[in-house]
Amino acid sequence: MTSYRTTARATALLAVVIQIHALAHYPFPCSTDEKAKAQTIQEAVNTPRHESVVLLAGLLKDSNNRVRTAALLGLVSLSGSALDLSPAIAEAEQLAQVDNAFVRAAAETLCLAANTALPIAQRRARLVELTRSEDGHDRRMALEALRQVGNSSILPALEALAEDNFGDHDDSFDMTANSRVAFSVWWSIRSAGLSADEQLQALIGTLSLGEPFRARWCDAACDLIEARGQYAVPFLVPLARGDEKRAKLWALRTLRAIGGEQAVATLLDVCTRDLDNQDQLVRQSASYCLFVLADERSLPALAQALAENTDASVRERAAAGLGRIDHEQTVSLLRGALADADETVRVRAAWGLARKGVFDGDPLILAAVGQLEGSVGYIAADALGFIHDMRGLSKALDDLFSKQREQAATSERQRILLNGARSRVLRQLETWEGKKLADIETSVRSILDGDSSQLARTILAKLDAGQRQ
Repeated sequence: MTSYRTTARATALLAVVIQIHALAHYPFPCSTDEKAKAQTIQEAVNTPRHESVVLLAGLLKDSNNRVRTAALLGLVSLSGSALDLSPAIAEAEQLAQVDNAFVRAAAETLCLAANTALPIAQRRARLVELTRSEDGHDRRMALEALRQVGNSSILPALEALAEDNFGDHDDSFDMTANSRVAFSVWWSIRSAGLSADEQLQALIGTLSLGEPFRARWCDAACDLIEARGQYAVPFLVPLARGDEKRAKLWALRTLRAIGGEQAVATLLDVCTRDLDNQDQLVRQSASYCLFVLADERSLPALAQALAENTDASVRERAAAGLGRIDHEQTVSLLRGALADADETVRVRAAWGLARKGVFDGDPLILAAVGQLEGSVGYIAADALGFIHDMRGLSKALDDLFSKQREQAATSERQRILLNGARSRVLRQLETWEGKKLADIETSVRSILDGDSSQLARTILAKLDAGQRQ
């Protein structure tokens, strides 16, 4: 890999890095609360002012380590500005002593990046030195700071980190973000000085390298390609129609995100043919694309797949796609699938019918709510928003949470599975209006008895508001 050290290329590098940097990925958010706070942090960084510093400093006291890490990184982003970060530095100095490796490394890096007592050149030099640490957390956080306060002098350090996966980490939720950081280093160097077409070709060239849907850096490349919009479509179409599996699947993912007439036409043609592909991942990807598109033009192919495909995962996605297509023929097709040999297909068919206001599959959905393993429980929980039999739902919820209480003393794995089922149901109930929650009030209050979480408080507040109306 060639080093680039000219000022012009360094300026291009920083422009690209800043453009693709998204704090919501550092750390990778999972809960609704984390996503909301990640968005708040991103907005604070995008509008740098004193109030932004105060807001981020307040989030350093959050009990969630991922939120604190993201807030620290937000402050690192502001360290290259003229803002006074002193409201946050004292708290960061305390966080530099905590046990969580991400929080500690981010706090130490912030204290160094924002140390105005040192000339900027010395701060850069120390951050570059930190990129050689044996601790992957330190290397990663030093990289984040250098991307904000660096100039051409730090390009060799970025280049050295281009193949770094930053080691093993103690926060499993954050591992998927590691390769996104490594990719951004590579992309920063690779794109410096290239024309727009050359940059696009460089990105598309990476799509044949990453395992489908397992390479976060490929996901990052797709994000950048997607940002080119319709201009990128002609570059992606040959990959989607080609035989190289990895490039095909990443190209289809990106075409689906871009949309537009040419992209959709390509997706419909390629995915219809790939429903019978010998490769299972290709079949599943094709059925998923057709499900997401929910285009009436794919109805014949989905109907045939639901009736004849030997892959149950393809039949399940076909049922899901038919459930989203507004056509009278889909009702009879889904009713037929209620007798499918696979439970997941049956419940997905019931989900599709419920979406259409047809309740033949309600008993299947209610019976599946308490399923602890596989995708059946997730599909059933998602279908609760369409359920018609509220009395049956109350009984299903009572059964599920009675089981949870009875099995509280069983294995750790069983408790985790039961808690997962409970969380799926509660996240669905959180989306309901108060009047609808009132139909299953007794069950809801029983479920939430003793639960002081924000999710529980939100549901109870909606229920109380519905009673007052």
